[in-house]
Amino acid sequence: MRKHDCLGIVGHLALDYQFVNATLACEGTSVTLNHTGESYRLFSNEHAFPGAKLTVDAMPEALMAKAESINYGGGGYNSLQALSLIIDANLRYLDECCLDPHIRQRFTDIGVEARSLDLRSIPRNAIAGDRSNKVILKSRIDRWQQGLDGSRIRMIAWLAECSAILANSLKDEIVLDAILTLASLAGSRVHLVAPHSLPLDFLRSVVLPRVASLVGNWDQTCYLVDSPVERSVSGNVEYITALRQQMPDAVLYWTLGSEGVLVSAPGDRDIY
Repeated sequence: MRKHDCLGIVGHLALDYQFVNATLACEGTSVTLNHTGESYRLFSNEHAFPGAKLTVDAMPEALMAKAESINYGGGGYNSLQALSLIIDANLRYLDECCLDPHIRQRFTDIGVEARSLDLRSIPRNAIAGDRSNKVILKSRIDRWQQGLDGSRIRMIAWLAECSAILANSLKDEIVLDAILTLASLAGSRVHLVAPHSLPLDFLRSVVLPRVASLVGNWDQTCYLVDSPVERSVSGNVEYITALRQQMPDAVLYWTLGSEGVLVSAPGDRDIY
């Protein structure tokens, strides 16, 4: 497998339906969303609170029809958009979802070659409230259980030709495992934005020991270590120290919002 001087990004698209002017009431595992004089109650298996990302059982069609705007989103796609503006490099993008003609045209417009594994249609999210109390309500996604055929493996091999790969918001263990395997064979490095949606045992045993770097934050990845720590800068330092035991060879980046970023390099006892 020939390695190319390019950056690969792999992700999972979403369609974000925006409800900026909605008001929210969180109670237990439910969210009541008030918008344009109507109330909609959505249920999840997770605790609901302002700032949460919740998977809900169903998206009310009457609500989705009243969205103030609809945009493409998802961690991998958002990373691609940002990187295309700040770095001068050849970019390749691979998505787990089917790509419709409109999003394919967007990739063409920014000069990015994009391919898709076609595991499912692009799911919908409802994003309600403003920055101070925004809640992201996500559609439930069934993980791919059918294996990867030859054409899909070839697409992942195409991505693994890149010298570096950023994996952000993946939903399927089989895809991430294949990326790690083929990237290792190609001598490519995989950088991971910690996924909240994949099983903990899989992340600990299969993924974390094999990535070159991990990007995370408290809200999305506090479950990766067993020891409870405080939600503070000092608590995050303690958390990274514990995580380092699982990932001795990776660079760890921990975002703290307005308080900056913590960085831990392998072999360095200090955290910056």
